[in-house]
Amino acid sequence: MNIFRRKKSSQGCIVVIGTHVEALSQALLPQAQSQKLALYQVSHSQQYNTLHHEALNQLTSVNANLIDPKAMVQLFKKIKQAGHVVELVVFQPATPIEIASTDLTPEYIQQRWQDIGLSAITIAQHAIKSMLPRQQGKFIALGSMHASEPDSGWLADGALQAGNRALFQSLAREFQPQGIQCCYMALSGWSTENMQTAQAIAQTCWHIYQQPRSAWSQELSLYR
Repeated sequence: MNIFRRKKSSQGCIVVIGTHVEALSQALLPQAQSQKLALYQVSHSQQYNTLHHEALNQLTSVNANLIDPKAMVQLFKKIKQAGHVVELVVFQPATPIEIASTDLTPEYIQQRWQDIGLSAITIAQHAIKSMLPRQQGKFIALGSMHASEPDSGWLADGALQAGNRALFQSLAREFQPQGIQCCYMALSGWSTENMQTAQAIAQTCWHIYQQPRSAWSQELSLYR
């Protein structure tokens, strides 16, 4: 069965994309259903340079290599071919990890850069491109308080998150005049296994989605 099959009319959709996004996708599902929005759950997997997907519980589950530009081109192309227009993208990078500076290695930094920074850049390029023809859409990135408040043990992830924060500040300035809201959500911490936390994040994402243009937020902080 082709779950990306074209529909007769366009339907809005939410794309939850990143690492371990299952809990956040489930938390956003009731809002998507209430507004008749399709929901895509896109999980990072370096095993898939293209797409591996299946229909599951009224959402479309997709595995893709988020740092591969070709995979991102294919993802948003397939979403369009299915008759869906992207209204909201929520990017959840790899969960922050506390690690002593003395334990950092070049290999670790490289892997974390791919999971946090490079994936944000690759996704942003293609998500925003899909929104520009309609001059409408919301793009939210989950981030960390350590992006602006570095602390011992969190310096590596803090530096990478500071890069994402700066990226989203630039995206907001460039694309807000074109109808695209880009927002960085700084979190005090999150657990992909904690549904209560996922629901709080989902509620905040939905609040951003519903903001009128005159009240757009470019950055929010969420404490747990």
